[in-house]
Amino acid sequence: MSSDAQPHPSALSATAWVTLLSLLGLILAGWAALVVALPPGLPDARALWAALCQPVPSGMGFTESYIAALAVWLPMVPAMMVPSAIPMALAFADRIERHGGAIRPLVLLFGYLGVWLVAAAVFAFVQTVGATGLASLRLPDKALGILGGFAIGLAGLWQFAPLKRLSLAACRHDFSEIVDRPTIVETLRIGIQQGLACIGCCWVLMLAAAFAGAMNLVWMAVLAAVMTAEKLMGPRATAPLGLILLGLGLTLAIAAVGPSAILSYWLG
Repeated sequence: MSSDAQPHPSALSATAWVTLLSLLGLILAGWAALVVALPPGLPDARALWAALCQPVPSGMGFTESYIAALAVWLPMVPAMMVPSAIPMALAFADRIERHGGAIRPLVLLFGYLGVWLVAAAVFAFVQTVGATGLASLRLPDKALGILGGFAIGLAGLWQFAPLKRLSLAACRHDFSEIVDRPTIVETLRIGIQQGLACIGCCWVLMLAAAFAGAMNLVWMAVLAAVMTAEKLMGPRATAPLGLILLGLGLTLAIAAVGPSAILSYWLG
C-alpha cells in the first residue's frame, strides 16, 4: 500500500470498523462538550451564531482565563484532531487485522490523543500568557489586527518549511513496513510518534488561529476540515494552503491598518 492509498470504507476489516466507530464516538463527544460549554438559553439563531463565533473569554484573572482556555482546548483534541487521524488509524487497523490484532488500534489512538492532550494544555497556557500580556500592553485594535495578520501569515510560511513536509509524510503513514504484530508498548510508541508528527504539521496554524482570536467553534470546524483535507490530499495541498494563509494574513493586516491609510502613505 502506498502512502497515497487509503482504506476504502467498503473494504474495511472488522477491526477497522471497530476503530472507525470508536473514532466517530470520540469526535461526537468532543463536539458535544464544546457545544455544552455555550451559554444556556440562547434565544434565536443569531444569538447561537454569535456564541459560536465568540473567542475564548478574556478579561479574567490568569487562573480563570487558563481554565476557560482549557475548557476549549481539551475537547478540541477529539473534535478537531481525531477526524484528521482517521486515515492513519484505519490504515493501521487494516494492517494489524492481517496479524490477528484487535485492541492495538485503540492503543495507537490512546498514544496519539495523549500527546495532543498534553499539547492542548501547553497551547492553552501559551494562549493565556499571550492574552494576558497583550491586555497589559493595552495595544490599540489596529496593532492587534496587524499582529493577528502576521501570525496567520507565519502559519502560511510554515507550509513551505521542509519539516512541515516531513511531518505531513509521517502523518500519512501507511504502516507498510509492519510485518508482524507489534506489542502493546510498541503500538503505544507508534501512536505517540504519530501524535508528534501531527503536531509538527499543525502547531503553527493552531497557535496562529488562537493568537488571532479565532479559536471558536466556527474556526475549529474550518481548521478541522482543512487539516483533514490536507492529510487526505497529501503534499499537493500544502502549497495552495500556504498561499491562502499568506493571503489571509496580508488581508487581515491591511484591513487593520486601513487601505486608505496605506494609499495615503504611498502617495505621499
